[in-house]
Amino acid sequence: SSLIPDPFLFNSHFPRAVQHRLDEQSNKSSNINNDDEFDPDAYPVDIPRPVNKTLLPDLYFGYGGALGTHTHREMLQNRLLAILLNRLGANDLEMTFCASSSEKNEKKSFAIHVEVNQKTTICTRPYEFVSSLSQLGYHVSVTPKLNITSFGLGLCVKEDDEGKRWSNIPVGVVIKSGYEDENGRMAMVALPHGGLVL
Repeated sequence: SSLIPDPFLFNSHFPRAVQHRLDEQSNKSSNINNDDEFDPDAYPVDIPRPVNKTLLPDLYFGYGGALGTHTHREMLQNRLLAILLNRLGANDLEMTFCASSSEKNEKKSFAIHVEVNQKTTICTRPYEFVSSLSQLGYHVSVTPKLNITSFGLGLCVKEDDEGKRWSNIPVGVVIKSGYEDENGRMAMVALPHGGLVL
């Protein structure tokens, strides 16, 4: 992609890629909402969508007008960082699956160039990139996180006709555990989804 060239020059390509996506969002938003001006540094508000107006008139997909925890700009920055870290992580996979040592020598790893104090560091692994971000002055922390899997699906119920009050409905994916009680009833468990929050 032209937004993520190889090598990726972090100091110049990163802000340019984020701004390009913000401009796209602004154009898309102005086409949909002629009155509202897109603010990249605003926290987005969830707009619930009806599940079925005829059968379930007060049930909606979404989170009941909840205010987002990240601005539009922060979400795009996080998304781009995730893409870059995945590309760096894929370097190891590509090298693992090369059939011969000559293929490994010919294979070019995706690289991110980070300039710190007029010195360029070439990062081909995720830990090198995170280390460079720390040297640039970013605070980097990692937290393990475990949630109930919902694949981003939210449900809510409208509590008034104006749509100002909503009640959120907890949603989770439930699977069979493989264990049964003495009557043969399968034990069901909520599917967890875990990871590291960087």
